[in-house]
Amino acid sequence: MPTPSKAISLNSNRFDAIAALVELYKEVSQDAWDGDSAPAISEQTIATVKAFLSALPSDISDPEFAPEPKDGAISLEWYGGYRKIASVSIHDSQRVAFSALQGTDITNGAYRFSEDHIPAPLLLTIREILA
Repeated sequence: MPTPSKAISLNSNRFDAIAALVELYKEVSQDAWDGDSAPAISEQTIATVKAFLSALPSDISDPEFAPEPKDGAISLEWYGGYRKIASVSIHDSQRVAFSALQGTDITNGAYRFSEDHIPAPLLLTIREILA
């Protein structure tokens, strides 16, 4: 009798990143999480970050996370070496802001993010940082 095939998640490589995000959320889900006046990071923001992570192609490594105390956003950051940094800021809205430093060049902008599509220029920038 044939063995049933095992279901495989296409996004299983993001398990550690999502687990780290959930742990971060536990620390920032209440107002004044920074000991001052930072607003709580919303469940919607966390859901959008999870969708962004799931939409990342497998050739892009997991980012590091940092909460943004001024506006309740989560920053996803990739470090590619000396003066090579990409940062994507995700909030409740469907727009993501990004900034990248490559040597002396600075790139920034904002894109609309639909839960299954990361704009090509943003992916290209992250890949350039990690190259």
